[in-house]
Amino acid sequence: MLKKMKKLVVSIVLLVIVFVGYRIHIKKSPIDFIKNDTKSIIILDKISNKNFKELELILCDFMKKEDIEKLGKNKKYVSEVYIISDDELYNHAIDFVAIVDTGMYYYPALSQWKSYFTKIDDIYKTKEKYKEEIKNIFPNVDVLYADYKGGLFFVSNKIEYLKKYLEESEEKNKNLETIIKESKSNLYTFVYNNSNTKEFGMDFVTLTASLKDKEIFQNIKIYLNEMIYSFLDYQPDKRRLKDDITNDSIYISMEDFSKLEKIIFNQYNFNRTMSSLFSLTTAFLGINVKDEMKNIDGEVLIDFNNDKIIIALKDVERIKKLYGTLGKFAFLSNDVVEIDVDKKLLTLHSMLGSKKHNIPNKNEKKKVYIRKEQFLYGHITPSRMDEISKINPSDMLDLEKNLIKKDIVIKGVDGVIEIETIITKEDLLIHINNYREKIKGKK
Repeated sequence: MLKKMKKLVVSIVLLVIVFVGYRIHIKKSPIDFIKNDTKSIIILDKISNKNFKELELILCDFMKKEDIEKLGKNKKYVSEVYIISDDELYNHAIDFVAIVDTGMYYYPALSQWKSYFTKIDDIYKTKEKYKEEIKNIFPNVDVLYADYKGGLFFVSNKIEYLKKYLEESEEKNKNLETIIKESKSNLYTFVYNNSNTKEFGMDFVTLTASLKDKEIFQNIKIYLNEMIYSFLDYQPDKRRLKDDITNDSIYISMEDFSKLEKIIFNQYNFNRTMSSLFSLTTAFLGINVKDEMKNIDGEVLIDFNNDKIIIALKDVERIKKLYGTLGKFAFLSNDVVEIDVDKKLLTLHSMLGSKKHNIPNKNEKKKVYIRKEQFLYGHITPSRMDEISKINPSDMLDLEKNLIKKDIVIKGVDGVIEIETIITKEDLLIHINNYREKIKGKK
């Protein structure tokens, strides 16, 4: 009996040593393999701890019932999944690598590896019998390549991608790592890294989601870069337009609007030809755009309800002179431009397209609390999103107006723009399927 006890204790000690050694010396985190030029990351976190019914609501339209049941039984073997890409979001066919963390079940999962993959040279590839199943999930992919390292499994549609991400990153993007750790949610998390393109004014975008009663609660955060945040930090002492905020409006404030010049007139919005033409036109008319933007007195209100843009002014005479110059053009008639000398306000009517598209005005003012350091507030109803998409048709607006069924709330404070939305699971699946059909055949 004593010998058996000794053997049991020794076995337990050995198991603990192996486990601790694995965690300290072998086990890596998917974050360790994220590169500085990684553009987008989708994270499914703590899968083994989730109520699988939540995931099943999303997976049911993409997988067979028996495969979902099998996945549900094996979910304990998956701790988290990172789907990573270097491609821009507007690409139709995006290359990717998925990093799967099986946690403490790494060795049992490794033993099943050969049932899905076969080894060719130094890389694994999916067996031929799984070709159709792969295409059901990834329309443009016939085969997946894979390998394992550091207690993680790597799967990609491109060998080059796989080899790139098998190498642990030497240069860490600490800010990106922090954003990832702070943004994980109970359904899925999306992180977009734009920190290498300063002209857009933002470093990161995150989207976190949680599922409740077939509704997906989404929280989007746009992290502005230091260049933008440095001048948004200064806000006007007096907010004259706050009381004019309606249900469907966007309120923007900052002490010096001329700072936005670098964002508006950058190489991405204006190519060389457009920039030269714009410079010639403004020079010919004797207009200094930066000086005119400096004349904004800290506030701009975009009012979709009443189809107008209200701009607070510092110098009314200056804007009257500017209007005298530009007023020769037909699109700036007296019906469009209204200058209130006493209140020092410039109102641009019919600039949002409501009259042209017969969209009714709604004078519904909304009492809102604006923090002292807040630079942005917005409130858009689903019906207004539908109307905006008619005025400015685009794939993105069409997607948003069909997905969003409840009010959108926008806030900007401390260098972060936060957008809260609610979408339905059914509408999300419809648009995912539409997107999958759209990219079929595109490489």
